[in-house]
Amino acid sequence: MTTLLGKKHEAHCWRIGQPVTLEDGLCPECGWRDNDPKTDPGLQVGPGQTGLDQEIAELVWALNRLPGIKTCSSCSGHRKEPLKIWFDVEDYKAKGLLVLSRLLSANYYRFYQYFSVTLDHQDTDPQVCFRFESKTYPSQIHDDAFWDDLFEGVGDIAHQINAIVDDTITHHNILYGRTGGGSDV
Repeated sequence: MTTLLGKKHEAHCWRIGQPVTLEDGLCPECGWRDNDPKTDPGLQVGPGQTGLDQEIAELVWALNRLPGIKTCSSCSGHRKEPLKIWFDVEDYKAKGLLVLSRLLSANYYRFYQYFSVTLDHQDTDPQVCFRFESKTYPSQIHDDAFWDDLFEGVGDIAHQINAIVDDTITHHNILYGRTGGGSDV
């Protein structure tokens, strides 16, 4: 699986989802600065998000690539609690939200077994947001095999999101209006 982490920022800006030209080493869209660990895209994927948990960093990056979705907070759960990624949407009709809902539908993929999206809010911000969360049950907390499978699923869903955004799937890509048979979104 190809990871987006560690790629040069010119290859992709999380905010606009496409390459940018740096101005004196600074991204005019998100403030990333070349060779600055405080703004490295592998460590900062959204405003104020630094030190992302590496188990979910690629998924956070991928979610930010979906049109209309911007992550605002995340936690891997540290093998003790469900993983959680909070995100906002620009419009409830955003195509990125449609793609994510189809990825979590039992009609298309197996990801519904591991993950869900719910409405939420954070105490520091009274606005409604969405929460992407792993389905984790108390009996699984101490099961290393469960966590290994879960984080493999995190990589799989990130890979699928990237394939949809990059339009490298072979058919039925709802993001680009291509419909047809098969299980690809």
